[in-house]
Amino acid sequence: MERMSNALVIQSVMDWIKDNFLIANSAFVEVEHLILWQTPEILLLHALILDVLPVTQSATLKENILIGHLKQSYFSAIVAIQDIYTVQRCPYKIGNDQKKKYVISPLVQLMKTQVLKERGLRTWRAHPMTIAEQMIMAIKPSNIDMIRADDYGGVNLEMTQNLGSIERLIKVVERKYEALFSPAMKGVWVEAANEAKKDAITIGIRVNNPNLWVTAIWYMENSQRFHKIMKQLAPGSTSRVKLKMPKGGFPVFADRPALSEKQMSTFIDELKHSLFAAHATYQRGSVLADSFYEKARTMMHTALQIPPRSIVDVTKGVEVYAYVLWTLPDEIGYIKDKAEPRYLKEYEQIPEETVVINHEEAK
Repeated sequence: MERMSNALVIQSVMDWIKDNFLIANSAFVEVEHLILWQTPEILLLHALILDVLPVTQSATLKENILIGHLKQSYFSAIVAIQDIYTVQRCPYKIGNDQKKKYVISPLVQLMKTQVLKERGLRTWRAHPMTIAEQMIMAIKPSNIDMIRADDYGGVNLEMTQNLGSIERLIKVVERKYEALFSPAMKGVWVEAANEAKKDAITIGIRVNNPNLWVTAIWYMENSQRFHKIMKQLAPGSTSRVKLKMPKGGFPVFADRPALSEKQMSTFIDELKHSLFAAHATYQRGSVLADSFYEKARTMMHTALQIPPRSIVDVTKGVEVYAYVLWTLPDEIGYIKDKAEPRYLKEYEQIPEETVVINHEEAK
């Protein structure tokens, strides 16, 4: 919790709401008001929206019907939270037309009861960091059913593999760096991911698992070469950006130089290396194809490295999503653990205690 960036948590929930309302070209809601909320209330809003969406028995439910339920959940949740905590603490003005169409009194009462008794909302209060992976989830019937299938409201790594969107994950990470580090990062992550994906497919890596990519991004963010590029983008800056919450939005950074062709090439190579390393750490109880290390070395022009154990260990839980989506690396002031990365020798098997995220591939 102490590493979470409040501004990024709020921005992530706002973006998630925007993205899901826009699925069905819905009339837009003024979620910008939510920027003045505090992190616990924003996470509560997100949890309530998911908690009261209808249990759908059919995957053919029309998207526009589900969007209607989403609107009811959104506006009713805001009223419920304001009734509990006051409008001053959770500012958002709902128009009369919106009240008539979307604020459902029984639903508001149900939500207030759920919050006070924490029915189905244990995750929001006790494990807020595990909510992060839902930020790359699209609202659709199958996703809602999957979240409800767990009696405790928790989300495990196997579920995130099916819930998440890789494209949305990459875009959220890019927005994080663009908003809180440098506008020069616009388009960088998306381009790098597309290039890394091509080479990964070439050497036989399955790239359709969001858990693989979130681990790769985590490895990337803890790479010395990555931090070197970040330092070049922000001359003289050796500490994480301290973000204040001014009224009306996020601070606007002065223009900073875009990545040079050489820097962009290095950035792509580093993400590629991190993606290969993430794939290698999943192979517990099985040996990678004999040609994998040779292909990886040829593609990267260097031996494959595995990050220090302290970096790998974070990938054992869904909290890695929170670190990737809601924080900037400690180093933009740098890896606290100065241990050297492990060079993975050809055909060497990863120790048993490393993590398996994609269970199907490990069988």
